[in-house]
Amino acid sequence: MKQYRVIIPLAPMDDAPQRLTEIAAFLKASGHHTAPIVVHDAPTRHACYHAPEVQWVLRRDPFNYADAINAGIWAAGTDDVVILGDDACPASSDCFSLLRALTIEDETIGLAAPGLLGVGPASMGNRGTQKERIIDTPLAFHCVYLPRRTIDLVGLLDERYTGYGLEDVDYQMRIWQAGLDIAVHDGAVVHHGLRYASAYRTKSAWEPLFEQNKRIFADKWSISPESILTKENVRSMESQQVGALKC
Repeated sequence: MKQYRVIIPLAPMDDAPQRLTEIAAFLKASGHHTAPIVVHDAPTRHACYHAPEVQWVLRRDPFNYADAINAGIWAAGTDDVVILGDDACPASSDCFSLLRALTIEDETIGLAAPGLLGVGPASMGNRGTQKERIIDTPLAFHCVYLPRRTIDLVGLLDERYTGYGLEDVDYQMRIWQAGLDIAVHDGAVVHHGLRYASAYRTKSAWEPLFEQNKRIFADKWSISPESILTKENVRSMESQQVGALKC
């Protein structure tokens, strides 16, 4: 049975050791003893290098999200992956195991996310139930469970997104075009933006970087990223699938 690895794309930040300590403690409490994969541009230059035991993956500087996640996916081998944002924190020890069980029970689910407490898309907002639900609008990669079978079918994140944002929307569109669904499990809960702030959105240059990725998205899909995107209309678009483990 497939196991999972937690991937944390980590930009430089002063409180990185505390964040990683909390994640390590959470993984141990949940019975998961494999070190998280932390993708960083240059850990030896920053305090987070002295954080608890993790599997470090060194990537390019300046930091690029799609490249970082793809590096983490490669480092995970054949395991499923949990992508955990730098400003997200699981709220219960069974968070990841519930998402894993959901993707095992229903192989039509290509990606699963916890219900969100904090800032994020309305579709991710926790509804206070223990139930899962299929969503038909894109969510955000604050915390998502990605089965290896999805990666094998859909491929990696598109590294042409060298700015900020929309690489997660792009990937979900490709999941829908592959005939798979996206689900939220409200029994699995993650806090987002309540305890920690994202190192990405505190950068003064993030807005022009977002505009850069919006242009890349529009060129690729021939639509504006501000368009209303649903599972139904994405599946009617020209396919952008490019094969397994490619972007």
